[in-house]
Amino acid sequence: MNRPEHTRYAIRLPYLLIGALCLSWFSCHEEPPLSPPSGTPRPRTPRFAIAPQHDIPWPSLANSPWPMAQHDPQRTGRSPYQGPQAGQIEWVLKIGDITPSVALGPDGTIYCAVMTRAIDSIGLYAIAPQGTIKWIFRIPATLYNAPLVAADGTIYIGAADNRMYAVNPDGTLKWRFPTDSRIYLDGSVLGLDGTLYFVSNKGTLYALNLNGTLKWQLFVDYGFAGGSPTSLSMSPDGTTLYVGGGVNVNRVVKRGLYAVSTHGAVQWSDSLRGKMALSPLVDSDGNIYVVTDSVTYSFNPDGSIRWTYQGPRGVGLNHPTMDRNGNLYFLVESYSAGGWYIYCLDYAGQLRWKALIPERWFGVSLVNDADGTVYVGGTGGADGGRNIYAVSNGSIKWQIPLNGDPALNCPAIDRNGHLYLPTTSAPNVHKGERLYKIK
Repeated sequence: MNRPEHTRYAIRLPYLLIGALCLSWFSCHEEPPLSPPSGTPRPRTPRFAIAPQHDIPWPSLANSPWPMAQHDPQRTGRSPYQGPQAGQIEWVLKIGDITPSVALGPDGTIYCAVMTRAIDSIGLYAIAPQGTIKWIFRIPATLYNAPLVAADGTIYIGAADNRMYAVNPDGTLKWRFPTDSRIYLDGSVLGLDGTLYFVSNKGTLYALNLNGTLKWQLFVDYGFAGGSPTSLSMSPDGTTLYVGGGVNVNRVVKRGLYAVSTHGAVQWSDSLRGKMALSPLVDSDGNIYVVTDSVTYSFNPDGSIRWTYQGPRGVGLNHPTMDRNGNLYFLVESYSAGGWYIYCLDYAGQLRWKALIPERWFGVSLVNDADGTVYVGGTGGADGGRNIYAVSNGSIKWQIPLNGDPALNCPAIDRNGHLYLPTTSAPNVHKGERLYKIK
């Protein structure tokens, strides 16, 4: 049926208006991006966790830029000062094998345990910042324990003659304490009240009063880890010690990590899947970090697990370090790459980066400075190498050859941007025996 013309226009008008409105809407609104097909991951920038760290005040320690191995009782290996910028050697002092770390006094004196071929030259050395020897406290026994400097200037050092020594700032004996076996652990620790804690090679945990008398001693399970390269650490409030578990005659670990109160009672422990905690690290919030040969753990203060990071096998016997943003650094050996990787995990246990260091063997301690630059020495092996490296944000900032000296041990950083690096002999490497000052 034929409609009148005006009727046909009246019917079409609503459709024309709707079409105009739709055209106007599409011209004013941006087309949203198409969603990726199902199963296609969206590219995204990783968000890394940051937790600002601060140094814990510790009145029993010397007011020094580096009073003990790994800097502080939490074993962070972190200096509040900027490290070497030029990457140049200022001086070298040949004195003997230096193990396992140096410590700095309030006046800049460098304290180190030195072993030489001459038995009458073995002992605790005090060295001026200019590189001259101030005095020697002779100890006729193997030395693997790092010096520790107290607030009153006393220097503590253990030896393989089954004794812990307290030495006055002028190099005279203050007291000595007999133990049940040799003292081989890398790092002893001072409590907030000045109590000295350490582990003997048999696995006994000792607590000594300021005057060198026994406060208490503890032995549990297979004992505590007391050999090199192990260290004790403490909670930020000074109430808890963290120490690795010892092994039995079959080299079996029963409990890898223990938390022990400063009264000598075990608070909690963890098996670490049969691995030993060499040097527990504690952050400003009291969380504990342990690096084993394939798994890195972060524990809450109550012993529950915060996170774990499953990495490749081949983590060396090294002490990790934590920067002021809560990033954790440790070493992993890579046979296929022909060197070692420094791994950097953020505060939540995510991998931030890893950097290949072309060195066959490495030392046992990483440290870092106020800028987050990580310093580590290499031992190279019989086929060469042996450098000190500065690594920043995954790249090598500088490296210095050490004339073939194996850098097995823990560096120290002073207030003026100098790094002190002890070297020692390594298996099949009969060099070393020098202390380097780097600027």
